Amino acid sequence: MVEYLWAFYALGSALACAFMFLASEYFKQGGIGYLMIIRGGTALTLLPFVLFAEFPVEPLFYLYGAIAYIMFPIADIMLFSVNLKYGSGVLTRFLPLTAIITFFIWLLLDIETVKDFVDKPVLAAGIMLCLVGIVYCASSLRKCEVSTKAFKTLLPALFLLPVGGIFIKLAMDQTELSSAALVNLFIGSFIGVITYGILYKFSKAVRSDFVMSKVTVKAGIIASIFSTLLIYLATVAFDLSSNPAYVTAVSFTSALWVLVIYKLIGRQDDSRILPGLGIVFFTAVLVVLSSL
Repeated sequence: MVEYLWAFYALGSALACAFMFLASEYFKQGGIGYLMIIRGGTALTLLPFVLFAEFPVEPLFYLYGAIAYIMFPIADIMLFSVNLKYGSGVLTRFLPLTAIITFFIWLLLDIETVKDFVDKPVLAAGIMLCLVGIVYCASSLRKCEVSTKAFKTLLPALFLLPVGGIFIKLAMDQTELSSAALVNLFIGSFIGVITYGILYKFSKAVRSDFVMSKVTVKAGIIASIFSTLLIYLATVAFDLSSNPAYVTAVSFTSALWVLVIYKLIGRQDDSRILPGLGIVFFTAVLVVLSSL
């Protein structure tokens, strides 16, 4: 039983992710003010722990982390925009595509992985079948106007998130400190707030979308709690799991949690659900296969 404990943490992380986006949808909040509160709330939550943490001394740790945490806030603007316009269901069914993009980028960076797949033809065939399934499901979504519009808005974010994720990996590879992940997230949260401040200063579009009401603050605090919980549970799951790919695959179940909650509250989803779930399924299988 203990050896599968990671799965409960991973499922909890997926559920926290679902509630984070559902809170945005429920309170109808997703502007830059709301996102600043989420980032700031995460930083304040982590502050008591960071005070006792050992900070890495490697400069590249901070450089790579800073690059990533400039990308993430920009991506979040697009994510929460789609979440408000089209719903958490559509968003969470598209998010697994970031894993596919990460997969291909990493293949370009690590040629040894390509050689490994060549030496394992059965595994390579399974990965190819997953890719075909993802392409088929994605092409089916072209018939859905809601999904098509959401995808076009999300497209830049679907590239920013995996590229940022690779920079986080590069940052973490610079040090062996166990506290590095905590420090990275804490500093990244502050960089996120600063990034939003710069965007507010120089972008009229962002400034016109700025709202800071009582509802914004309330919703932002609630979302920051779910955001911090998501990160904590995912971190524990990665630590307990024998293979991090399993945690990633389970994290995609946030799309299923959203559907369950939609059903419970009577929320109508006007998009095509089955092809979206197909993307989630095939991506989860691909992540597991590529780790074998």
